[in-house]
Amino acid sequence: MRQWRPRCSKHRIGRGSKSLRWRSRARAHAAHLTRVSAARSMFVFLSQAQSTVPTMGHQGTKQGARVYVVGGGIGAGKSTVLEEFEKAGFAVIEADLIGHGVLKASTPSGRQVMARWPAVVADGEVDRAALAEIVFNDPQALAELESITHPAIQAGILAAVEAFLEDDSVRGAIIEVPLLRVLPSSDWAHIAVVAPEDLRIRRAVERGSDEADVRARMVNQEPDEAWAEWADVIIDNGGSLSETLEAVGRIIDGSSPLGLPDRDAVRHVPRDGVDR
Repeated sequence: MRQWRPRCSKHRIGRGSKSLRWRSRARAHAAHLTRVSAARSMFVFLSQAQSTVPTMGHQGTKQGARVYVVGGGIGAGKSTVLEEFEKAGFAVIEADLIGHGVLKASTPSGRQVMARWPAVVADGEVDRAALAEIVFNDPQALAELESITHPAIQAGILAAVEAFLEDDSVRGAIIEVPLLRVLPSSDWAHIAVVAPEDLRIRRAVERGSDEADVRARMVNQEPDEAWAEWADVIIDNGGSLSETLEAVGRIIDGSSPLGLPDRDAVRHVPRDGVDR
């Protein structure tokens, strides 16, 4: 089976960090991060959000902090990667959770969605399950929904990262995205997590998802080939947990391609130990 290798033409490690919800509960940093105040700040931001999305590069980032983006399809194993970064003192920003926030009735995007699809309104809020049932079976409706929500999600991600810049106790941030098209323009480092499709389906079902729903979501997600093209480094999560943790550890400690000046010198070695 072909093994994807990291692209070596770009070195896009950005700097910065904070979010609607983070999972920076690493012991050394837990005392410094207050979920309640940050959640309130993000609630205010989302309530006042506009549709314009700024871009973010290296400018305005604090010395020594790093920002990574991890992506991959459902069941690929992104949560495992996030947990390791969290343990290492990174703030975790989840695009899905920001996406839940932008559907609130108190936000401009939430009100747009309710006006467009009145049938999904329950108790004055968007019923996400009802909305998903509509859009995942209608590509045109999905595209329309994304045109409403993605700008707000992108702005929310940027606001979360910028907020973390104010917290010196945070080592950096890692942003989880389920879709390439939800990511705002940036020069952050990209990590793709890939795994065989049958394994991804099994993992998602074991977590309680319906198999038909998982397959429907996969149709609307980018394939591993697209994630591999996007990524600066690829984590093959089709093997053992120890192999995945070792790969993540190399990124965190700087011994991976993301931490080396000569990225052509580091290759992705398959699990059988034979480089192809």
